[in-house]
Amino acid sequence: MDSEFHKAYLNRATCHIKIGDFDQAQKDINIIFDLIARIPETDRQDSFYLRILTKAYAKYYAVTAIKGEFDEALSYIDKIFDNKLLLDEKFLATIQIDRQMIEKRRDNAIKKVKLNLKK
Repeated sequence: MDSEFHKAYLNRATCHIKIGDFDQAQKDINIIFDLIARIPETDRQDSFYLRILTKAYAKYYAVTAIKGEFDEALSYIDKIFDNKLLLDEKFLATIQIDRQMIEKRRDNAIKKVKLNLKK
């Protein structure tokens, strides 16, 4: 499969994120996940596909966090950390900060719902 398709969908997802079309960005990222899933396992370990997958996970957690889908966002952060997909320390540190911010937003949303239920 032509690797340019993966980059094209990743770039298009980035464009959708920039214009605020998060649903379409998620669709494009899911296409990337589907395309990579069709590649034989041994080929998926190639650094090109690992980088694309890492970027797709990062975009997916960002989109889901923006949409308020905090648990989903955190699950994609976990996928990045579980796989240690070609990450440098600076990127890992940034993602860890994002994780803390998302957890805080999630916890605040839960508190708000609980307060509204008591009213």
